[in-house]
Amino acid sequence: ILYVGTDSSVTTANGIKVETKEDVCAFLMVSKEYGLNPLLREIHAFPKKGGGIQTVVGIDGWAKIITNHKDFDGCQFEYEVDEKGFPVATTCILYRKNCSHPVSITEYYVECKRESQPWKDMPRRMLRHKSLMQCGRIAFGISGIMDEDEARDLKEVQATTVPASESLLTPGTHRKPGRPKKTVEAPAQAAPAWAYFLTRRPG
Repeated sequence: ILYVGTDSSVTTANGIKVETKEDVCAFLMVSKEYGLNPLLREIHAFPKKGGGIQTVVGIDGWAKIITNHKDFDGCQFEYEVDEKGFPVATTCILYRKNCSHPVSITEYYVECKRESQPWKDMPRRMLRHKSLMQCGRIAFGISGIMDEDEARDLKEVQATTVPASESLLTPGTHRKPGRPKKTVEAPAQAAPAWAYFLTRRPG
């Protein structure tokens, strides 16, 4: 949920300040595209590393998207447990009206588990949610949204400068075995336009 203050500032329900109008527009566009209602917590904002928000869809939102799809024709689940009854894997089998074969996706507990309280209290339910979301995503080609676990795992890629290996000689540098490295200055040349993006640091 987004709250607009008297000074036109925008914050999420969990107190995250939205810095740009683009974040708000992106959130509202995704809500409209999939017919999700933020007031019912079908979709909400999640803090993104480096600032801003990431649009996250809860299980109610995923279930709504999948079951409201025009080709949805039902689904069922199969469960695999160990000798103590603890969940090992859950398979979601989803049927499409326009396909002769169902889509079947298996999610494994060891790959999906998190240290959050819901995973500790309700591992079977959480694993079922995972299998439904992933199966629906593949069966109907759902893209551009993620669940809360995926949002937490998301890491921003930052540009880094990689030092050249000594085995790779730069232009104007010559080296002979057994002798000190000698550098010959090359004529000054204008750097190509794309070189700016290789040396530019974030911020």
